[in-house]
This record gives sequence, structure tokens and C-alpha cells, in this order.
Amino acid sequence: MAGGGRARDGCAPLLAHCGVIDLVAVLGAQQSPLLPRRELDGGEQRGIGLDGGTHGDVRAGGARGRAGGHPRSGTGRELAEQVCALVGRWLRHADQANEPARPAARAHAVDRQLQRVRAVGPARPKERYRQGMSTHASPSRSFGSVATAMVTPFHPDGSVDLDTAAALAVHLVELGCDALVVNGTTGESSTTHQPEKDAMVRVVLDAVGDRAMVIGGAGSNDTAHAVRMAKGQQAAGAHGLLVVTPYYNRPSQRGAQAHIEAIAEATELPIILYDIPGRTGLALGDETLDRLAEHPRVLAVKDATGNVPGGFERMARTGLEYYSGDDDLNFAWLAHGASGVVSVVGHVLAGLFAEMVEEVDDGDLVAARSAANASRRIVNAIMGGGQGAVMAKEALHLQGHLPSAAVRLPLVRAEPHETAALKTVLLEEGLL
Repeated sequence: MAGGGRARDGCAPLLAHCGVIDLVAVLGAQQSPLLPRRELDGGEQRGIGLDGGTHGDVRAGGARGRAGGHPRSGTGRELAEQVCALVGRWLRHADQANEPARPAARAHAVDRQLQRVRAVGPARPKERYRQGMSTHASPSRSFGSVATAMVTPFHPDGSVDLDTAAALAVHLVELGCDALVVNGTTGESSTTHQPEKDAMVRVVLDAVGDRAMVIGGAGSNDTAHAVRMAKGQQAAGAHGLLVVTPYYNRPSQRGAQAHIEAIAEATELPIILYDIPGRTGLALGDETLDRLAEHPRVLAVKDATGNVPGGFERMARTGLEYYSGDDDLNFAWLAHGASGVVSVVGHVLAGLFAEMVEEVDDGDLVAARSAANASRRIVNAIMGGGQGAVMAKEALHLQGHLPSAAVRLPLVRAEPHETAALKTVLLEEGLL
């Protein structure tokens, strides 16, 4: 695949060598089996403007030139829309000619992806196919591959420490994160307020620039409140939203769907759903998830249900990207085709998790399993007691990345014996 150049809107190149459209890059890996397994002929290329106009350099020569890093004119979004429309027409024609009685399911799927492209742009994976490893296709990654659910640093008096937040964000990116979740539950979102949330997004964005995707948490059991959070974080510059199911009041499935759709309609940001019934008391049902998957801005799920086989079936059925929400199941999820991880333990092991992702992408499950085994003691030390936000702060404090491990009530600091046990593990694992 031609590498290097990007369109003015930052989208990855959409052409393979010799001017052939990389349909996987446009439509996402989950849609690719629906597409014709052949190259587009010259007439079809002309039909989408590949030989003139805005995309005048997007020809065979242009693709080869971009492999050397030359920029492409036009925008990835425009070209992606044209490709979707063309492929949809091709599929309808083929279905009508070959199987007139068959519903045009393939064309419908392309129409649905076209809606997504218009809403949030074409798929932008970190690397769709690894060079020299064409038999191992990487999943699409709208929210990066290794995201850390970032803690919110506090001064000892409980006020938000924005300077430390900026430094921590840079540290996490340098450690191996290509995405950061700000104002999630690990960031104590239940006890931070709107101005603080917006300030956190701004300071993290300023610190990491374009080196990582910044995802804002928009979770509440009050839909109006969640909508305000979503709008505020879009205004602050967030690249996407993490939306958890409403907690405690346990609405019906219809109510949960309406809650999430209200948030999705409130901004133009792509959304990753957060399914964690052990904490919210509400699991997303299959029919609810299927309906939410039809929304053009709902692209992914952070799954903390513990049900990897169920998620494996759901990602195949819905076409949604899946992210591991349980650090002790990161390897299992990745081996089943998940796009990445949204991690608490990433505060100290993001680099190891990035290696695990690369090894799974390369088909080296033995090496990935070894990385998973190497993470087990740290995962248990931070997450084993169910106080991930507390213990992640203690670990960062021990490492010198947080001046204070302060938390806001009702959370409290770890007990001395818990901190001592954590310190022992960090020392023995070479992380102190």
C-alpha cells in the first residue's frame, strides 16, 4: 500500500500501488468482505474523478509519488464519499443482474459506511497492513491501539493539578500510548466538574498535540448532564467521546439507547461505547447494540463485560470496533480481533501493551502471550483490589510522575500495606 502522504484533512492515503483503490482503508476492515474482489477498471476510476479535477494527482504515478512522502491534493473525506457511492452502485447493479430476488444487503452496508464517512471521515487506522506481512491484516482503529484511561492529578488540597496533567500526558505518549481517555471513570469523572473537565481536555491537547487521540468521557446517569459534558469537551477540542451506559437508575434497554443517541446527536464527535455492567448495573443488550451500531457516529465499544466470546460474536455481527476494557483480558481480546485496549495499567505498562498489539498484528501469538504473562503481576497489583484509579495514582506517585496521589471522596488513598505491596511488585518488575 502506498504510504507517506496525507490529504489536507489528515486522512491516510486511500490508494494501493498502480492507482487501485484501497477499499479497506476507505470502508474499514469489517466491511471489506462485502466488496468486489477485483480492481476498479479505468472507466470506474474516471467515474470518481481519479484522473482530473480536485484529485488530479491521484493516479498511478501519484500513488507511487506519495510513497516517497509527497502530499496529495484534495481531501480524504471527499474521495471516500465518492468511492462509497461508486461501490454502492456497483453492488446494486451486480445484485440486480445476478440475483434479482436477493435483498441488496451488501449495498446497504456500503450506504451505512458512507453515512459514517460523511459524519466522521474515512477510517484512519494506524497501519492497515504491516509492510512485508500482507497475510496479517490489522483491524481498523478509530480510537488508536493503546489508550490509557488517564487519572486526573490533584494537589493535596483536592484542586486539579493541570501542570502535572500535561506532564503526565506527555509521559504516557512517550511510553507508548497513541490515545488518551480524559475525564473517564479512572479520571474520577463522578467528582470533577464541567470547567475542570474542559480544562483537562485543553491542557492534554496542548501537551500532546497530534501525537495522540484525546477522547473525552461523557458519562452520567442524567442524560442532560451527559449532553452538556459532551458539548463542552467538543468545544475544548476533544477528538472523540467515551460514553458509558447510565448507572444506578438502571433504565430499560430502550432508555439506554435513547440516552446514548441523545449524546451522539449533541456533537459531531465519534463515539466509543463503554459497556461495564459490573459497575453500572446495566448491560447493553444485543438488539440495543445492533440499533446503536447503525448510528454513523457510534464506531466502537470498550468492553468490560468479561465475556470475550460474546464480544467476538458481537464485533463480527455489528462491524463495530472492540477495545479491551479489562487489563487481565487484553491478550484474549486482541487475539480475538479487538482493535486495541483502553487500559488503567497502561499508566505503567503502555509500552508493553503496544508491543503486544504489534505482535498480534504480526501473527506472533507466542510473543504476544509472553508479553501478557509479563504484565500479570502489575495488572494484579493495580487492578486486583478493584481500586484501579487509586492504585494507578499510587504507582505514578511512587515513580515520581505525580507529586501527590490525592483522590476525591468517596475515594480514599490506599492503605500503607497496599502501597508497600505495590512498591515491592514495581521494584521486582524493574519499574522503580
